[in-house]
Amino acid sequence: MRHIYLTVAFAITLGLPAAHAQTPTWTAAVQPANPTPTDDTGALGRSLTTDAAGNQYLAGVLQNGGGSGAPATRVFGSTSLTGGGGFASGFVAKLSLSQQWLWAVKATGNGEALGFEHVVVNPAGDTYAIGAVNDDGSISPNGGTVVTVGSYTYTTTKAEANFITRLNANGQPQALIGLSGTRILAAGWDATAGNLVVAGEYTGTVTLGSTTLPAAPSSGLFVARLNAAGQWVSAVGATTTGTASSSRFVVSQTAVGPQGQVAVAFRIRNGSVTLGSTTVNSTSATQATHVIAQLSATNQWTAATQVAAPGTSSVAYITNELQYDRTGNVWLAGEGGGPGLQLGSSTVNEDEFVARLSPAGQWGAVGTIGHSGSPSATNTYGLAVDAQGNAVLVGELPNVITYTFGTRTLANPTAGRNFVARFNPTTQSWDYAQLAPAISTDGQFYFEAITLDAVGNMFATGTFRGNISFGATTLAYPASFGGNAFVAKLSNAGLPLGVRPTAGVAPLALYPNPAAAGTPATLRLPVAAPAGLPVTLRDALGRAVRTSTIPVGKLEATVATAGLAPGLYLLEAGAQRAQLVVE
Repeated sequence: MRHIYLTVAFAITLGLPAAHAQTPTWTAAVQPANPTPTDDTGALGRSLTTDAAGNQYLAGVLQNGGGSGAPATRVFGSTSLTGGGGFASGFVAKLSLSQQWLWAVKATGNGEALGFEHVVVNPAGDTYAIGAVNDDGSISPNGGTVVTVGSYTYTTTKAEANFITRLNANGQPQALIGLSGTRILAAGWDATAGNLVVAGEYTGTVTLGSTTLPAAPSSGLFVARLNAAGQWVSAVGATTTGTASSSRFVVSQTAVGPQGQVAVAFRIRNGSVTLGSTTVNSTSATQATHVIAQLSATNQWTAATQVAAPGTSSVAYITNELQYDRTGNVWLAGEGGGPGLQLGSSTVNEDEFVARLSPAGQWGAVGTIGHSGSPSATNTYGLAVDAQGNAVLVGELPNVITYTFGTRTLANPTAGRNFVARFNPTTQSWDYAQLAPAISTDGQFYFEAITLDAVGNMFATGTFRGNISFGATTLAYPASFGGNAFVAKLSNAGLPLGVRPTAGVAPLALYPNPAAAGTPATLRLPVAAPAGLPVTLRDALGRAVRTSTIPVGKLEATVATAGLAPGLYLLEAGAQRAQLVVE
């Protein structure tokens, strides 16, 4: 494994110029096996992440046969999972760097349906899989579904609920925490505080630890933080004051940043909501105000960016995806709601777009996708941001027309074909736009989520039925109904972080390097620090996993590696950078 990490580090350090010229190429793909491949069961990939070593973690849903009612079975390497009662169960599985299944775990229930929606891996190698329960509120308003993961159970108390299971590095369940009355839309890890952060929407009265959220008769937004012991350490919530029949409060998307900050995208109509010292007012009964609110890691609302619906449109835009980049900017992928829509100084109109919002809530770079006068824009299904701050997105092209990505054109030969594209905020242009592989004529294929690793490889998941080739790998699923989950790799989809000496700045000395996990690494400056110098160690996804300060007048500091997963890390000390390999 040591040679792999050193090769990756070498590529990141020296490969930046070549990365611009490399064409994104599909290089690998894998699916779980169905022992009865022609049945009508399904498996759907819903969320995907990677760790510093390049392992992939997939969360999703096992769907029992829609017509036959047969339980869904999928085989992940040496592990076979069979769904439980109701329509759907959940699964979470780990793939190695070479895409070999390492372990898999299921969640089952005795209600209508449940599944895993999000997956997060912390620097110590623990996996948090976040699931959702969806029962019919008219039948089971007080819940009653028993969720089972391993030997752990949780009984819901409302029709809509979430559950969080923590797995160790070997995929063994260690805990199960439940929340009823919530809909978690995003989750992430705050490495500085060592907490799992979740954000989403809730209804009614919800209590998390010692905090009871404001009562939300229709809906409200919430952010909560869970420590490693499974205890809720904080929670904040907000809801609308609107009570008229025309009042609306809808949470569209949320995102968790690498430092534990949170962005919440919502729209409000005929009501008001207070976020810290800011109150958002909407007086219209027909037009919504759209808001992206930002919450700090210490639960302080820092920005609330508002956009009004243009003209007579009822909405300003449709929010498809929301993500953070490593420097704290928020990226929004969406579709304009009508002619005249402005995001900062950029006109979006009715096009699909990707836009960057600063931590202070100011609109910056915006990229649009034109659709030749067709009434249907593109549909974005996945968004990720690479180490250099470029936005990579995947989606669907609904019409047989030529789409425009800035000055680039992409002719779509088949309705419903998928695409991959990358937007560069520095040049405010699209680096590339290309069609995804085509499915066979009798099949279906779409993306659900994507993630990027440290060197710019994109991993995508979703579901398919039929035959599809990702480079030299062909996946086949011959059933007439249902479908199967997949994980496919697109090399060079994003750009890696180039570590180059800054002009006039002496390099850092860092030893031992590689360092065995648990062995502190020593950082030595070329001259004593003239003032307290902040030091940050980031993982391959840009998340801060260790922070400290070199005191004034000192030359050296130690960097703790205990609890870190093997992989490649970036050390920042002021303007200086160095790479650290942990084995």
